[in-house]
Amino acid sequence: MNTLLKITSLLLVAAIPAAFTAEAYGFVLPTAIDTAHLFGAFVVSLTLLTMFADYAGLKPVGNARRAALAVAAPKSVLRLAA
Repeated sequence: MNTLLKITSLLLVAAIPAAFTAEAYGFVLPTAIDTAHLFGAFVVSLTLLTMFADYAGLKPVGNARRAALAVAAPKSVLRLAA
């Protein structure tokens, strides 16, 4: 899913200037591929990519998880001696 969104974003990055140039030269583009709709689709794809990146990993939740992490990494008694 993430790769599909990245490919979509890359295609839209190339399509937005192409559509803008075509409209600037006077070509009438269909409503589905005009500059405004392409830019909106680009924003949606970047928003979805950001959401999937932020919420993809496991987050430590609860005291049991924190206790397991604390036991796994014991602290040195001589940490201030250095």
